[in-house]
Amino acid sequence: MNIEDYNIQKTPPSKKLLIIIIELCGCNDMLMKPVEEWPVNLDFNLALLNRQAELLPDDQINQFVDGEDIETAVMAIDLQIELLDMFLNSVFDGYLHDKIVYC
Repeated sequence: MNIEDYNIQKTPPSKKLLIIIIELCGCNDMLMKPVEEWPVNLDFNLALLNRQAELLPDDQINQFVDGEDIETAVMAIDLQIELLDMFLNSVFDGYLHDKIVYC
């Protein structure tokens, strides 16, 4: 990854990225806020996140968002979706938690 991976863009989240976030929320008793309530500045490149979300097979979404840390890290490396993994960790319990999900 390089600095461009963190650039802010005015790209909306893709349907696949939203499905992954909703799955993360469902596995952890959280409720995602409507996209309109998300801050404009997420400090993540949404265009790249959208591309990485497409690399995660549908049948592996649950395993990726609800798996053990080591298992998820291996999947992220194998599928080359490390930024998506970092983003989801930020949504789960990092600085994006209260910006993306209801607390």
